[in-house]
Amino acid sequence: MAGSLKLQQFTAVQVAQEQQSGVLILDTRAAELFAAAHIRGALQLGLMGPFASWAAILIAPTQRLLIVALDEASAQEAKIRLRGREAVATPRNQTCHSAHL
Repeated sequence: MAGSLKLQQFTAVQVAQEQQSGVLILDTRAAELFAAAHIRGALQLGLMGPFASWAAILIAPTQRLLIVALDEASAQEAKIRLRGREAVATPRNQTCHSAHL
């Protein structure tokens, strides 16, 4: 599939290292899922509604991102709606998966 994501597994330590290097964790899951469990310091913007508009308002265009998504399809949608961004991720168990765009 053209433009599909290759997911890369990140450990909690690797995600923390990314955060320490200045990467913003953008969690695109629904607010209820984010409230139940999320990465400390992450920004939650659900894919429903004006996602791209809020992202443009709240996130500098040069900000490096690691995006947490519910599944690969959601990660792909986030990639499309955030054209030109750094990384897309989808959680699985206690790890985070990412694909560099």
